[in-house]
Amino acid sequence: MPNAAATTKTNGGSRLPHATGDGPAPEPYPCVTRGCHAPCCDAAEVPLLDADVARLVEATGRPAEAFVDEADGWLVLKGTGLDGCVFRAPRRLGPHRFMGCRVHDVRPQACRHYPFVLHGGVPDQPGPLAVVRDPVCPHADAFVAPPTVRDDLDALEHKLQEERAARGVREPPDAP
Repeated sequence: MPNAAATTKTNGGSRLPHATGDGPAPEPYPCVTRGCHAPCCDAAEVPLLDADVARLVEATGRPAEAFVDEADGWLVLKGTGLDGCVFRAPRRLGPHRFMGCRVHDVRPQACRHYPFVLHGGVPDQPGPLAVVRDPVCPHADAFVAPPTVRDDLDALEHKLQEERAARGVREPPDAP
């Protein structure tokens, strides 16, 4: 299952210290000011809520099939992995050149929380999912975790599970 927020296809991530500050890094984001090449848009699997899909269809005028894949009941953004996100594009803000998002103002919820992701399920590290900074993000330490990041990611994961169940897919019961 895709974890809430974009999840990398690698394991790991640094555990977050207690959240400080009043919210995420101020605009412009570190990705902009540091000229990021956006590896998150290459290596992340981005789960989509039904509301994300509807918002993107309305904003882009493109049918959902143009940017949504479905796998085992999960809706995910097309083009992640080797091809890069379908909405990724070279951008410029003043003197800053970076890889940006064509749909930043209406981006999926998982992207809004990035670089903070839920991580867990590592065989030698059992236990509940932890909020981590995604190790794929070269500027993750420049972002400040909002105080609500854990609750926000838990709510996103719950909603993703709920929508998947509504599509008729259920998780198998845990083995005894």
